[in-house]
Amino acid sequence: MIAYEKSLRSLSRSSSENQPPAQPAEAAVSSEKKAEEVPLWKTALKYWLHGFLFSILMAILVIFWAVILALLLVVGSIIGLIIGILVLLLFVGGLNSLLAGWIWSISIDTRWKTLLVHGLVLLIVLLIAGIPSFILSLVAFNFLPVQVALTIIYAFIYGFIGRNIGERYREHEEQA
Repeated sequence: MIAYEKSLRSLSRSSSENQPPAQPAEAAVSSEKKAEEVPLWKTALKYWLHGFLFSILMAILVIFWAVILALLLVVGSIIGLIIGILVLLLFVGGLNSLLAGWIWSISIDTRWKTLLVHGLVLLIVLLIAGIPSFILSLVAFNFLPVQVALTIIYAFIYGFIGRNIGERYREHEEQA
C-alpha cells in the first residue's frame, strides 16, 4: 500500500513538473470581473480626453510645424517640403504615442520609422473621419452651438481612433 502511494506521488510530481500550475477558478473569474468593472463613463471620458488633448496639442504643434515648413521651403523647395511632411508625420505619431501611453497605459513603439507610419495611418484616418465635421463647419460657420457640439462629439471620435491606432503600434517585448 505504501509503495502504491509513493508511485502515485512520484507520478503526479513528474506530470506536474511538465505542466504549469493551474490557476484557481476564483483567480480567473476575478480577472474577468476586473476587466468588466471599468465603468462605461470612465472609458468614454478617457476617449474624450484623448481626443480633446490630441486636438488642442495638435493645433499648437501645427503652428510650430508651419514655421518649420516655411523655413524648410525657403532653404530648399522640394526637399524642404518632403522634410516638412516627414516632420508632421513624426509630430502626429509622437503625440498620439504620448497620449496613448499617458491615458491608456499603452506602451507604443517609439522608433522614428514606426512613428512615421503611425503618424501617416493616423493622419489619413483622422482626415477621412473629419470629412462630415468639415462639411458641417462650412454650412454652419458662424453658428457657435454647432461648432461647440462638433468639438465635443469629435473629441470622442478622435480619441477612439487615436487609441485604436495606438494599439496597432504597441511595443512588443523581445523574446530572448
